[in-house]
Amino acid sequence: MMEKIAQLAGSDFKGPLTEVVDPFIIMLGYSDLPGLTPTLPEFTHAIFLIDRQPVLKGARYKYFLVRFDPTKEIERVIVTNEITIP
Repeated sequence: MMEKIAQLAGSDFKGPLTEVVDPFIIMLGYSDLPGLTPTLPEFTHAIFLIDRQPVLKGARYKYFLVRFDPTKEIERVIVTNEITIP
């Protein structure tokens, strides 16, 4: 269960900035993601969850992302598409 994304807050000459240091999260700019377009023009990055567990060649995997409400009860389950490891 992930309650917060580990991050460092700081600033540079342009203003405030945040660096994501969570080992299970990666943010990539849309310019690095051909074929993926932002949902709003002001979005410049996409957030991805990283599975740190080993995988087997040729195996198929499906993920279930579970969202919890403030009382830690299941609010929603998101089922991903199945992926095959080449």
